[in-house]
Amino acid sequence: MKLRAYLVDDEPLALERLRRLLESNGRVEVTGSTTVPEEAVTALTLDPPDVCFLDIQMPRLNGFEVLARLPVQPIVIFTTAGSLDEAYKIARGLVGRRLAACVNIVPKIVSIYRWEGKVEEAEEWLVMIKTTESASARLCEAIRELHSYEVPECICIPVEGGSADVQEALIGRRLIPSQGSLIVRKPNNHAVVERGLAG
Repeated sequence: MKLRAYLVDDEPLALERLRRLLESNGRVEVTGSTTVPEEAVTALTLDPPDVCFLDIQMPRLNGFEVLARLPVQPIVIFTTAGSLDEAYKIARGLVGRRLAACVNIVPKIVSIYRWEGKVEEAEEWLVMIKTTESASARLCEAIRELHSYEVPECICIPVEGGSADVQEALIGRRLIPSQGSLIVRKPNNHAVVERGLAG
């Protein structure tokens, strides 16, 4: 699977050189590019890439300002695990991959559900994951990879309120992944942005 990249630079020549460089390695698919930073905000909001290359010295709106304009919607994702060990494996895997800011494990809940035509009952561990909407698809994919269940649940609930201090701590300090968190500054005046947590 190729890494999806979006490019933003006010200089068309630099944009084309970067596109050729990225596409030459065969592991990157450039899904879009623009010389207009305001267009980048719209494009990155509608279809967040895996990686975004931003010119940090554009005159109207630099790469840092583009990042600041991207919306961040915190969400909580719920899944369940069949054992405490599996719950820990999922939690550590998601936080370790920078897909979640925090994961809570609630022990020994009882789940009653229909499976293959029969009503079933099981003791499970509830896994509550704090992240952002833009990271949800990759996070649910990671849950499927880490989980032993044939069909693990991945239920996403938007955070519409709550403690302003906690939301500021999670979003304002970028502890929750957004469409892009700045992680590398390149010497050629480009910021490399990867979906995930800033380290």
